[in-house]
Amino acid sequence: MHPPHQLKVVLPITHELLRENNISSFSDLAKCYYKRAFSWTVRYLKQIGYDVEAEFDETERVRDDERIHMGVVTLKIRDANGNIIHEVQIIVIPYAFKFQYVKEKIKELSPYFTEQARQLLGRLLEFIEKTSGKRLITLKDYIDELADKNAWDIAQATKIHQSTVMNIIRNLNILNNSGLFDVKINDVELHEPSLENIVEAGDLVLLDIYNVDVTPETSRILTLRLLDRVFAWKTSLEARGRLNPLAFVIIDEAHRFFPSWEARRFEEESYIVLVASKLERIARMGRARGLGLILATHSPKDVHRVVLNLCNTKVIFRLESILVKELGLPKDYAELISKASDRIMVMKSHALRLHYITAKTPLPVVGHFKRY
Repeated sequence: MHPPHQLKVVLPITHELLRENNISSFSDLAKCYYKRAFSWTVRYLKQIGYDVEAEFDETERVRDDERIHMGVVTLKIRDANGNIIHEVQIIVIPYAFKFQYVKEKIKELSPYFTEQARQLLGRLLEFIEKTSGKRLITLKDYIDELADKNAWDIAQATKIHQSTVMNIIRNLNILNNSGLFDVKINDVELHEPSLENIVEAGDLVLLDIYNVDVTPETSRILTLRLLDRVFAWKTSLEARGRLNPLAFVIIDEAHRFFPSWEARRFEEESYIVLVASKLERIARMGRARGLGLILATHSPKDVHRVVLNLCNTKVIFRLESILVKELGLPKDYAELISKASDRIMVMKSHALRLHYITAKTPLPVVGHFKRY
């Protein structure tokens, strides 16, 4: 296995990110991402004798009437003699929502809408625009109109239960506060890029939420949206008889997106039901479409039990004995994995005749360093 020569990064772009980093071009975006994601790695490489040269540029891709603007980071790594030993290109693909493009599907974006709110959202948006007396274009336009109204008056006028109105308003504010709507870079309106136009066979594509300051709610919204988009993309390729390469979606730190908090509000119960239905659909229908899903976590007790139960295959490395119990391993395997050395694993799967096997992974091809 060799290090990749290209990495595509889908980067959520917020108004705050652009403002705080004075980003006015896509090459500025590339430079900002380099500083956030790679500067610490570059410092480490220099400490051990390598030199790293970074170049910043921008490009665009036009396909199927869609124009995608992107930032480009080119890293050249040189040894002590000045020879280039590796060169990698990072394509930074901005990701944001244009409200007019997603208005009809806005109910699908937030997993915190109740079922009643999803069904009646269109009626409420229509009421807001009609009573405003003007054309509302951005999500903020709708939020500003809502600021002058109270939930009880809206409920009376629309015949929507007040609790449902409050749920809709709360979710619209969550979406608006994400900062991901109606974003521009140098007068270029950003949108949600089509996966078919950015993903090609053999690509390594990263949705990077770590290096963007977003709320936990926003990170879950983005993760579930990605799952929906990937599933729809693979289904579309199959329906049209197009080349449908095998694809894996890997979600690191899964406990951040599928947490095991107690459902204190009805919205949280709805969230888990929605997550479970999405994961179950991928598990049931994804295989036939060449789609796999891998969830990784160092803390299984913090992943919701419904999500853990939907994972048909579990690969378990060394864990504290108290955490192993969450995974339902037999006593012998639980004792083994709680004392195992590096790279030793237990695999639990219904696909295995005996349901369990032990194995040892090869040495890692890259290092894992902490930021200090």
